[in-house]
Amino acid sequence: MKASLWFYVNKQKKSRKSGVIPIYLRVLLHGKKAEGRLYEADLQEKDLPLWDEGTMRLRAKNHKANKFINDVQADFDDFLGNNRKNMHAFTALSIRDLLLGPKKQSQSTLIAFVDQYYATSILNNANIAESTKKCYQKAIRHLKAFLQKYKKQHLLVQDLNAALTMQFKDYLLCETGDEIKRGMTEVSALGNIKKFRTIFDRAVDEGLLDKNPFKLVKLKNRSPQKPRLTTSQLRALYQLDLSKFPRLVPYRDLFLFSCFTGLAYEDAHNLSYADLVTLHGGEVKVYLSREKTDILTEVVLVSKARDIIQKYKTVAENQILMRALPQRSNQKINVQLKILSNMIELPFELKSHTGRHSFRQLLGEAGIADMAVIKRMMGHSRSGDIDNVYYRVTEEKLLEAKQKLETYLDKYLEDKS
Repeated sequence: MKASLWFYVNKQKKSRKSGVIPIYLRVLLHGKKAEGRLYEADLQEKDLPLWDEGTMRLRAKNHKANKFINDVQADFDDFLGNNRKNMHAFTALSIRDLLLGPKKQSQSTLIAFVDQYYATSILNNANIAESTKKCYQKAIRHLKAFLQKYKKQHLLVQDLNAALTMQFKDYLLCETGDEIKRGMTEVSALGNIKKFRTIFDRAVDEGLLDKNPFKLVKLKNRSPQKPRLTTSQLRALYQLDLSKFPRLVPYRDLFLFSCFTGLAYEDAHNLSYADLVTLHGGEVKVYLSREKTDILTEVVLVSKARDIIQKYKTVAENQILMRALPQRSNQKINVQLKILSNMIELPFELKSHTGRHSFRQLLGEAGIADMAVIKRMMGHSRSGDIDNVYYRVTEEKLLEAKQKLETYLDKYLEDKS
């Protein structure tokens, strides 16, 4: 297979300090690619209109970048001429290094590479949810703390290996004696490791690494069973007299809304009136894409959920922000839920996400067994279901599920016995 060489302006690598925009080369061979920066061919913003993607040169004969690109192209052509019969002995990476020299490709530190990736590929990416961006930030903070603890802040990307990634895994899982840090569960640690699998796949693509050592880290990906409210516990919370504690009422309402709809914190927090669709007969449906996964969620609201929305409709803050529910931080909600947990003598502490787990339990208790309907109401993907091709979740099915849940809640939450 013949090798090919391309040049392109890498706007994502623009320097925030100097404004310099680099030109990169890309070598393709055997279905693999290796990329590298032409350090002597940096451009300024004013040069961009001169770049011709067809010729892969600037429309300015005497521009220094053109001269350097031409020199690299000549070296590449000479290489092809001298090695036509033994191309099988080369890789895209080795050809890249012959053209540029491996030294310059290996000067990026882990921290610099990770920061650059976040700034160019995550920070302003409209397709990535804010909650996911925060998860990237947390993972990066953990990596920086780890590198600082073991005095490896200046470690180069080329020196990243399996031993280091295994050490990082142990760091995430274990408590350390010299700092306030609690060990994570394997599931939480895996969430961080996955971020770096994505980040350092780019390093492999750019030829900075031969393999991604984060992919060698093995951790459990199944969460332990999370607590959820039984019907009697939910009834105790629903009927709890808060007349002497009015400040707790919005927090209970937010939690109950999650129990009645299955919405996670971010989705409930951002729920706007535009996400509420009025159906024939006066029913109201939540129709939105989940913040975390961008997967469609459709839930026809039971009357108790509609009552909560109606309760806050005239609140000035909600009207200004066009939000359907009280605006409280997740941290503050969890603090107040801890108080509510004690008031009804729960054997565990309530968290905002407990409401979503409780909703899933309620669906089963109410006799809702159609998995396609459940997944639509929960905002879970059906991409792995072959039935997804043939079976459509209709509005009638959602209304039927709503009626079952409504009947169940009315029967057991209002029961005074």
